[in-house]
Amino acid sequence: MKGTVDSRRLKAANLHDEILERAADLFGRRGYDSVSMREISEACGVSKPALYYHFASKEAIGKALVDEVYDSLNSVMDDFAKNPPAETIEAMILIVDSFRRLADRRPLLLLFVMRSSMGGDEDILVNYIDQQNKVVQQKLTALLFAYEQAGKLQTGSTRLLVLNLFGVLLSSFVARMRGVIKTYDDAFVRAICANLIFGVSSDPMERAKFKDCDSVFASALSSWECGK
Repeated sequence: MKGTVDSRRLKAANLHDEILERAADLFGRRGYDSVSMREISEACGVSKPALYYHFASKEAIGKALVDEVYDSLNSVMDDFAKNPPAETIEAMILIVDSFRRLADRRPLLLLFVMRSSMGGDEDILVNYIDQQNKVVQQKLTALLFAYEQAGKLQTGSTRLLVLNLFGVLLSSFVARMRGVIKTYDDAFVRAICANLIFGVSSDPMERAKFKDCDSVFASALSSWECGK
């Protein structure tokens, strides 16, 4: 009897995850508003009642997918807080690399959340994503402000650094999805972070080290096929 119950729970858990996987693909490719619960159930190969057993509405699915993205980012921020890197550049690499790994693992999920954050068809989720964004930005600002307090960043530069970081993450992700950017390896991640920090670092020696990344950054940029 116990084996039967465990088997049912496993199947239910698997179906729950599959619903989110299929919905993320559909939302990412076509947009939240263009996808119906019927289409999600068909993509999962289950009936609509079975779908509604796991999620009361399409909005509930959308919010669960948003939670998946921000739970991942919050986990990185929490680990960062427990064991912050000694150098600002290493802290930035940790953040950018976590975003890169999420984009590699679930590109359509991330695309859906990004599109939803801009409004349009997905207006119903905008406020929910805004709330999640604020939490992540507040955590990130607090973590990077510690480097400013330690004299590693120029006074008052933390907020600008966070804004620039988010801008680079979004633009680089879009470039990857469009096939414009060819390279996003560890060297390029470090080059991105170095160029972000170069203008706000208060340490001349640290600024000098960042110049070593210029050639990597320039090389990666030259491989972009802009306009295609």
